[in-house]
Amino acid sequence: MSDFTVVESLDRVLVASSALIGLANDATVRGPAWRFLDMGRRIERALLLLGLVEASLVPSVPPAATQSLYETVLTATESLVEYRRRYRSDLALDAIVDLLLVDDANPRSLAFQLDRLTEDLAGLPTRGEPADHGQLVEASARALLGASEDDLAALVLAARGPLLALADGIVARWFGDEASGRRFRRGAG
Repeated sequence: MSDFTVVESLDRVLVASSALIGLANDATVRGPAWRFLDMGRRIERALLLLGLVEASLVPSVPPAATQSLYETVLTATESLVEYRRRYRSDLALDAIVDLLLVDDANPRSLAFQLDRLTEDLAGLPTRGEPADHGQLVEASARALLGASEDDLAALVLAARGPLLALADGIVARWFGDEASGRRFRRGAG
């Protein structure tokens, strides 16, 4: 398979995905179904961002490679233009951490995802007793309060754990099979 064929195939997938995302954002009523879709996107984006930070910014990098690495991370998170507009300087780890993790105005940041998760959870109808899903989001947000490059690995772990627990909790609470073990049977006749 040639490079051109791969690029063409990826372009088709990207166009279809973009159309679906546009439809979900602009033409879907903001009811529970949309909130679940949005929560899934926010959790996935947050976990992918934490994985990117852990894989690229946590390990020590030779000084000669830092600018290229930082630029690649900002490009992958669609934040390079905002970084250049805001900081107008060489790429620095503390500013990148601020932009990608702490800045709640950056739609690609972890803080932004957590804010939207809080809104989505608050907009869901309750089913019996209240769940502690909001506390899990708050636990991830607390991890951001002390964000610094010195303890970036600890921050990633502290934020990831509650997000994974939130995803599991949502599935268990809203999508769990209440009649576990039962299968649908056709009536005789």
